[in-house]
Parts: sequence; structure tokens; C-alpha cells
Amino acid sequence: MNTGATSYVFAGSRAMAVTYTSGWAGLSLHTPGFSTAPYNRLEFVLRPAKSSLPNIQVSLYNTSGQIIRRVDPRPYAAYAGNGWYRISIPLSDLGGVNTTITRVQLQENTGSSQRTFYVDSLRFVS
Repeated sequence: MNTGATSYVFAGSRAMAVTYTSGWAGLSLHTPGFSTAPYNRLEFVLRPAKSSLPNIQVSLYNTSGQIIRRVDPRPYAAYAGNGWYRISIPLSDLGGVNTTITRVQLQENTGSSQRTFYVDSLRFVS
């Protein structure tokens, strides 16, 4: 992963370039504890290497380090222009309503390597 990628940026001056070189690899963003109480959605934008979105799973982890729920982000995607897709997943679908999480993970879901894709503007929103 390259957190300072500048080749494709949706907002600001950098994005994350994610390359899965093996099956089941993942982009895992940790926190000691984050309350989702004021939020109802997880949003980010994603730019695939080709026209279709990568086959990944998005998940949240609880304070015990266990996955709460995995979700395929593709049904939550809307084209945002210039090759980018806005992904907006309700926390209720991720099992993350009014709880404390310790990780957001985007994991490869085919069991093999995938082309580089870009992630930008990952955030929790009301």
C-alpha cells in the first residue's frame, strides 16, 4: 500500500494505492477505539484499475478484535466521475451501529492477487 499516491486522487493531494499481491490480503486501518454513535454510514471513494470494481469485502472489527460483519461494497457503489466510485455503506449493514470499533478492513475476496486500485476520502458520516 502506498498512502501517498498522487497518480489518481479524488480529493486533496494524495490517495491510497492498494495492491493485493496474494489472495485474502487486506488494507487494514486500526484505531485503539472509535465510537460510531454519531454516524450512520461508512463512505469512501474507490478507483479501480479497470472498469469494474475489485472483488473485496469491507468489514468492521469490535473491541475484541473480531469481525463484526463482512459486506460486498459493490451494491453500495455509485459512479462519481473520472473513474471513481463513491461507496456508501450503512453502518446497520456492517453491524456497526452505536458501537466501538477498532478496525476498518478492505480485504481481497477471490483468493488471488488483484490489480492496484485507489482509495480516497474514507470517513464515517451522519
